Amino acid sequence: MQPMYYIGDDRIDASKIYDCLRCDFLPECYMAPTAIRERRRKLRYPNLLVRQMVQMKNKIAGVGQMPLRWYATLQTLHCITMSAP
Repeated sequence: MQPMYYIGDDRIDASKIYDCLRCDFLPECYMAPTAIRERRRKLRYPNLLVRQMVQMKNKIAGVGQMPLRWYATLQTLHCITMSAP
């Protein structure tokens, strides 16, 4: 079985990329205009804030339920009985 990575692969890859560039086989990449990129950045930030807010609310809701679950587990493990006053 051959190893996944050869030491000489970088040189071979570089020569293949160079040949593709020389023969104009690599397509040009598209970069959106500055105004569109700025608009996308401004629209992405509120979505990030909403996702983080939902995550935090879910964590807080989960923390509020944890002691009840732990107490129920302790009750079943240690056979703790609560007597009414």
